[in-house]
Amino acid sequence: MKKTLYLLLISILSLQASASLHYPQTDSLKASKKWGKWLTQFDLRAHDTIISLGCGNGWREFELSLLTNDLNFYLEDLDSLSLNQRNITRAKTEFAGERKSPLTNTFRAVYGTSQTIPLRDAFADKVMIMNAYHHFDNKDIMLKEIYRVLLPHGKLIITDHVSLTESKESSYGCDRTYFLLNEKDLVDQIEKAGLKLLSVSRMEKRTRVFVFEKQGP
Repeated sequence: MKKTLYLLLISILSLQASASLHYPQTDSLKASKKWGKWLTQFDLRAHDTIISLGCGNGWREFELSLLTNDLNFYLEDLDSLSLNQRNITRAKTEFAGERKSPLTNTFRAVYGTSQTIPLRDAFADKVMIMNAYHHFDNKDIMLKEIYRVLLPHGKLIITDHVSLTESKESSYGCDRTYFLLNEKDLVDQIEKAGLKLLSVSRMEKRTRVFVFEKQGP
């Protein structure tokens, strides 16, 4: 009986792992239309080390990889079911087919917590947070971690929704209620952590692209 239950559990977990890897239909043209005009602001350079926080299964990073080369992504999330090396290998094959050539970017799965990034000090050229900053419960603590892992003059790139009012605005998604900051409050919060705003651009009505720089020698 115990053996039967064990085998059933393994089968369920295997099916979940297979089902968890799902990427929206995309190709280089769609990716270019979506990200092309923002890549200059992102300033992604060959051989950059990039930590992507709250990346889910990493599809945005793979989509960007249709347009970029020789970047080193460290994909961090809490969920090892959808983000794992097996799924990363499968995704590389899938997106290489869309690109019609092998992806030259590298991808490593990293599992952190809501308060920690398990990488050494001054590790990354860039930290990216793609549509996930509003989900962070401990923003002040995470900003200290981001500052710690960035190299001097490293960049923090955030794409996120903002409140269109002067105060926080509640919203619902991913099975929870969260609060959106308005543009000014978001910038003030991040600059207090020692990261200077370089640019902010409107991506959609509620979505902004923020680029900050770590101040250093």
